[in-house]
Amino acid sequence: MFPWIAGFSRTPRSRRRGSVAIQMGILLVILIAMAGLGTEIPFLMYKHRQMQTAADSAALGAGVALTQGYPSPISTEAYGIAAALGFTNASGNVTVTVNNPPKSGSYTANSSAVEVIVTQPQTLKLAGVLGVSLYNLSARAVALAGSGGDGGYCMLELDPVGLSQWGGPAIGVGLWGGVVVTMTGCGMAVNASGSAALTLQSGGTLNAPKVSIVGGLNNVWSTVNVTSLKTGQSAITDPYANVSMPSSAGCDYDGFSQSWTPTQTTLNPGRYCNGLTITNGANVLLNSGIYYVKSGQFNIAGGASLIGTGVTIVLTTADGVSSYATLSITNGNNLTLSAPTSGQTAGILFFGDRNAPSSNTSYLSGFTTFNATGAIYLPSQTLQYGGGGTITGCQQLVAWHIDDYINNLPFDGTCTGTGMKTIGASSTLLVE
Repeated sequence: MFPWIAGFSRTPRSRRRGSVAIQMGILLVILIAMAGLGTEIPFLMYKHRQMQTAADSAALGAGVALTQGYPSPISTEAYGIAAALGFTNASGNVTVTVNNPPKSGSYTANSSAVEVIVTQPQTLKLAGVLGVSLYNLSARAVALAGSGGDGGYCMLELDPVGLSQWGGPAIGVGLWGGVVVTMTGCGMAVNASGSAALTLQSGGTLNAPKVSIVGGLNNVWSTVNVTSLKTGQSAITDPYANVSMPSSAGCDYDGFSQSWTPTQTTLNPGRYCNGLTITNGANVLLNSGIYYVKSGQFNIAGGASLIGTGVTIVLTTADGVSSYATLSITNGNNLTLSAPTSGQTAGILFFGDRNAPSSNTSYLSGFTTFNATGAIYLPSQTLQYGGGGTITGCQQLVAWHIDDYINNLPFDGTCTGTGMKTIGASSTLLVE
């Protein structure tokens, strides 16, 4: 193995003075290096397992943060989890890198994927005699948010008590008059705790992969096609609770109203005090941005057409203390609206003021077509669907109380890239 060592034994005795010492010195170096490899390689393997655990956990945590809308950047969540597992970013030569979407691998184009890389150089003291004194150890993980297969929930009722209908039991979600609610790839969550928290009456149909109810189900002459229906469950958390509602003082318009004109009318984001009304066959384009409706109604009626991409309509108050705006979409309208996919109001199409009274009711009824992509978020108000019409798009509903009188109400939980947050436990999975 080392012929130059063996050569010492073939030299004349006169030339071998001190050769044993030289051989022993060389062998000692080799033995020390071999011992270093034998002890430090297992250490590196052990350290890598620790780093991989940190990377896996941090990626999963960041994925949950991505779907649940934590107020801080998802990197903050990843840093915190990695630090709790012994790897603090920018400390002790540790670097924790968080990429959304990933910079490498199979998910570089997927905004729902989070990549976490943990690196830390390791000093090898014994193996250093062979010239390998520093080894750059790293671990990588990629988590895909919302990949668990059930898509969470598309409809969430928040009132823990529910409302009494005509002196009857308290109801959180009421499906009335033969309605058909079809939920694809997502379910319904009802936080009301009464025995009739979810009520179906008069020949209605509910099609969904899952329904979670804090209270009970009251089914009166209706059909429930639910793969997993559970009562007595824990309440589902509002996924948008940590999203700050945008605010802007003052008014740009007072009592704005738009009727029919020969050409399409374009409206810009701004502050619409005492209502924003589009009616009488008007054809209106909303430029992208935030529309503040302060008191009155966001009122679309009379066969109007409305198109808007990347818009959020904030329903709030003009005086800061009373008269909170509501939503009223009625009478043969054609609407195509989508929420922003990023930014402060990502995924939110309608944003109701959290201080609005629970007596406020918003209406979606009587339209012809409503193509909506985004969340209708009314955390303190009732939303009532009614009438006929066709609903398409990727709609999500979070409201204090929900009543449905519409003929066909679909929800689709399979959409991606909408900016909407997952309702319910995150189905984030490690994929790399």
